[in-house]
Amino acid sequence: MKIKITVLVFFISMLLTGQVLAFDVGGLSYIVINANDVEVTGRASGNTATDIVIPDTVVDSGTTYGVTTIRYEAFQNNALTSVTIGNSVTIIGGAAFFNNPLTSVIIPGSVKTIGDSAFSFNMLTSVIIPDSVTSIGVEAFSFNMLTSVIIPDSVTIIGDSAFYDNYLTSAAFEGDFGAFMLDMFDDNPALATITYCDVQTSWPQGFNNGSTIVVTAPIVCVPPGC
Repeated sequence: MKIKITVLVFFISMLLTGQVLAFDVGGLSYIVINANDVEVTGRASGNTATDIVIPDTVVDSGTTYGVTTIRYEAFQNNALTSVTIGNSVTIIGGAAFFNNPLTSVIIPGSVKTIGDSAFSFNMLTSVIIPDSVTSIGVEAFSFNMLTSVIIPDSVTIIGDSAFYDNYLTSAAFEGDFGAFMLDMFDDNPALATITYCDVQTSWPQGFNNGSTIVVTAPIVCVPPGC
């Protein structure tokens, strides 16, 4: 009840001060999600830019907000060729960058959650998953051109087919086996071996690359990673 009252008071105060809950700045659209933060919802009306920069903060009506969330389907089918994600973003929503010709992306160290199909159907050849990420959604990086991937030990959840249909030849895990789906590497026929840190438990695992069981092999690891 206390949480509901707090949220209600916040929105009433927004109305009384004349601040809007949605606004456009710098060619992007935002929605206020609390007193301090906003969610970027996509390009503003009329903006057809294919090079997108999501800032750390944005100012509206004299208030500075942190840009902490990229909304579900925010930049889906936008023909994006370049994207810069601000260092305040903690959540990349489902299908946020679905179906764009992105060849690379830098995920900042603030991101904790990468939603379902967040980067599906792009042309990514490389991606670095920072050790802030704890959850990678279903088909998050499916249908790309990735050749290698390292899963940091911060990740505890990986959904079905997370890396489906890429060109993976190597994959490595720095941490324990968590709530991971064994089909995350389906349709990566060149992926023959997956490595994991020898100091971790819950290994080996029987991943499948779409045709055969992938061999998991330990390697000697020195903290903080493999």
